[in-house]
Amino acid sequence: YFEDDNGVTITDLSGYADKFENLASYKDNYQDKPSYEAALKGLLGISVDYYVSSDLAGKEPGTIAVYSGLSFILGQNAFADLDEALAVAMDNQVIYVAAGNYSKAASYKITQNGLKIVGPNETVDPNMDNRNPEAVFTEVINIDANVCDVTIAGLCFTGNARIVGSDEGGIKNLTVDYVVFDSQILEGNAANGLIHLSALLTAGNENLTV
Repeated sequence: YFEDDNGVTITDLSGYADKFENLASYKDNYQDKPSYEAALKGLLGISVDYYVSSDLAGKEPGTIAVYSGLSFILGQNAFADLDEALAVAMDNQVIYVAAGNYSKAASYKITQNGLKIVGPNETVDPNMDNRNPEAVFTEVINIDANVCDVTIAGLCFTGNARIVGSDEGGIKNLTVDYVVFDSQILEGNAANGLIHLSALLTAGNENLTV
C-alpha cells in the first residue's frame, strides 16, 4: 500500500519506477488502507477488530490510534470505553482494551456470541510480577441470556467489577484467562466472586473456565 503526502492512495507506481529497485510489479497495489491493513493483520496474526483506550477520551472523532502497527479510527473501530465497542461489535469479533481505567458505564453488557475481550495481560499470569500496566474495570460486565463462547482475558477487576449472568438464561462456554480480581462485593451476608450466576436458574450454565 502506498500513498502520497496528502494521504491519497497510489495504486500504480509506474510513474515512480526510478525510485525502486527489483520491484516485481508497479501495479495491483491495495486500493485503500483498510484493505491493506486487513491483509497485514492476517499475515501478522493480529485478530483485533476494535481498539479501546481511555486515552482517547475527549479526542475528536477521526483521531487515529495505532496498535501493533495498525491504524484504528476513533468513532469507527476505536473507542474511549468498552461500552462503545460493545455497541457495534458483532459475533466472533475481538476487542482489545489498552491499559487505563474504565468506569464510564454503570455496567457493560455482552450480547455477542464468540466475543473476545482481551487486555494488555492476556498471556501474563496474574500471580507473576511481570504484569504490564493494567486495563482496570470497576463496574459489572453483564452477559446476556444464552450467550456462548465468550472469552475475557488479561484485564483487572476491582471495585464493583465482576461478570454477571442473566436471570433469563445461562452462560455457556465462558473462558476467563489471566484476570486479576481484587473486588470486595457484598450482598447481604454473602460475598460474590468473579462470576455471579443467577440463583433463579437451575440449569443452563455450562463450561465456565477460569
